[in-house]
Amino acid sequence: MKEILEVCLIVILLLISLSLFSERSGKVFKNVNFFVVRSGSMEPVIKSGSLLVSVRFDNYFPKDVVTFKSPATGEFVSHRIEEKDFEDGRNVYFTKGDANKEVDDWSVKEEEVIGKVLIVIPLLGRLVSFMQTLRGLVFLIYLPCAIIIFWEASCIIWNLKGNKRII
Repeated sequence: MKEILEVCLIVILLLISLSLFSERSGKVFKNVNFFVVRSGSMEPVIKSGSLLVSVRFDNYFPKDVVTFKSPATGEFVSHRIEEKDFEDGRNVYFTKGDANKEVDDWSVKEEEVIGKVLIVIPLLGRLVSFMQTLRGLVFLIYLPCAIIIFWEASCIIWNLKGNKRII
């Protein structure tokens, strides 16, 4: 049981680290990106504060949830493809958030699609967003370092006094 918890913790920390990197640079691996959902446009299917894993494919179809950069705001958006069309020799997609009543005011060209959303991890995006703040940095880096330094110092002092500690 302890090993399972350790593996889960390592996987979560790895996802957080990768998503922190992805939020700043846009990519983690060649075709894999992580995004934090910041609005409720896809609720109830994808809730605000979720962490998304988007993977690049060669083709997308209606009903796929894809991530792209909004031409209106420049922000990353994940919406469902409502309709696929072919213009000027390339695929064009018309998207809509599940919670929205209308299709988006813009079309998305195939080369503008960052990827198809394959994994949704509820609430983990909130943790990623927190880790990008000063408080999150203190929590993630400085607090564990202080605990390790305190622990090691107490072990050294304990050993100098002639006591033996197993750990």
